[in-house]
Amino acid sequence: MLIPICPEVVMSASVVSPGVATDGRGNFIDGAWRKVDGGDVVESHDPARDFAPVFRAGVDVSHVDVAVAAARKAQKAWHALDVEGRTPHLMALKAAFDEHVEVIASAIAREMGKPVRE
Repeated sequence: MLIPICPEVVMSASVVSPGVATDGRGNFIDGAWRKVDGGDVVESHDPARDFAPVFRAGVDVSHVDVAVAAARKAQKAWHALDVEGRTPHLMALKAAFDEHVEVIASAIAREMGKPVRE
């Protein structure tokens, strides 16, 4: 699952299911995937199920400066867009969420230790 931070910075996170490995793509920064080598792994846990992992994402502090610079560059372009210019980007983001709504809802519910219906 990809977590958009801004159009130029996307974090790759894997929803964890028993026996399923993380995707290993790393972080999408300034138009390219940057593999996380030797960094830390951030996990979210399910408090209702003995703190089983819900998702994992690799983090690498060496990517921070590049990610911040890419986000600042993207923000300037985003700021220059009017509503009509932003709409296609936001609709694409909505479509990505819609495509993965069940996985996202399940991950959020598991992270909170609650059923999806709540």
